[in-house]
Amino acid sequence: YGVFSASSKAYVATYSATPLPVTFLNFTATKQGTSDALLKWTTTMEENNKGFEILRSSDASNWTVVGFVSGAGNSQTQVNYQYTDMNLSSGTYYYKLRQVDFDNNSAFSKIAQVTIDGGLMLELLQNRPNPFTSTTIVGMVIPTAGRVQLLLYDQMGRQVQILMDEFKAPGTYQVQVNKNGLGSGIYYYKMNTMNQSLVKKMTVL
Repeated sequence: YGVFSASSKAYVATYSATPLPVTFLNFTATKQGTSDALLKWTTTMEENNKGFEILRSSDASNWTVVGFVSGAGNSQTQVNYQYTDMNLSSGTYYYKLRQVDFDNNSAFSKIAQVTIDGGLMLELLQNRPNPFTSTTIVGMVIPTAGRVQLLLYDQMGRQVQILMDEFKAPGTYQVQVNKNGLGSGIYYYKMNTMNQSLVKKMTVL
């Protein structure tokens, strides 16, 4: 607004506003796995956008830069981004984005919050590498102590290897699988534990 002295003179009021370089549609933080925070955000407009600094805090007051994601530059369409902050200790974490343009001007997003409780969930991970030629690694997360079986089957459903059959304490484990006499093709590995079965597919070259 403007205030002018009362008189017969004519006045012209000129207002200017600098548009925000990025329009955020959303920004969220969610727990992924047992100790990772998955950040996702969407923009609906970008102008001269260099990218986004990822800032993390444990008290919403003191912030540390933990990563950077490049922006689209100029865009008039919806753009989706994500970043994973990995291997966090148990606790509550706060995140915000510092959007930086190519002129080094910046603006902050709202704050997103996530709690990492450290609890383990039963998981059978995809083997890496996949496909493989000689050896590969299968990861498993065991939340409760007990007997764990890891079995390998061919496409006909025939058991071809026992990769593990032993008592395991809660934790994360890796099992090396060797090609040995396996022919090229698709195989299935199955984990039996806690009265549950999980199955994934692997490919041998």
